[in-house]
Amino acid sequence: MRSSLTTVLTAAIFALISTGCVNLQYSKYTGHDTSEPFGAWPISQGTMAETRFAVPVYRGWPEKPYQLLGSLSHEDPNARWNDDFFAAAARKAKGLNGDAVIIREGAEFGVSQIASAARERRNILSSHQTTALVIRWLTPKEINDRNLLLGELLNRFFANDPTAVTANRKLGWLV
Repeated sequence: MRSSLTTVLTAAIFALISTGCVNLQYSKYTGHDTSEPFGAWPISQGTMAETRFAVPVYRGWPEKPYQLLGSLSHEDPNARWNDDFFAAAARKAKGLNGDAVIIREGAEFGVSQIASAARERRNILSSHQTTALVIRWLTPKEINDRNLLLGELLNRFFANDPTAVTANRKLGWLV
């Protein structure tokens, strides 16, 4: 009896150690990114993505539109993230109905606005905390609705020169 209890306890301890027992704190994102149109977050032409976890773990901005749900951070802001951290972030993101995570390191904690920068600039800009942004992919309907709204705004802005609408689509996003 004692031997089987010891075996079970040893297995449980080994499982905890091997899974990394990482405690991540979730912060829900509210509002939208005012530096991007319609609250859209940055996308890139391509980036590295680890697909061996519960959801993909991106090392840069993904290649398709998404909505930010929130951010995961470790209680120790100086903790170095490894595969255990990435796996824990992916599992937690999946549990929060996230489709992927984006790993970010630095003062912005994954967002384009730095809170209280005027007062605490020195402290915030020296931070190297790693966070994982929890995201969900936008649906084709959401993407289409945004494109329709952009088209409408472009048509209003370039009403006097309709040929400029297609030539200045990128400018239109900024407007």
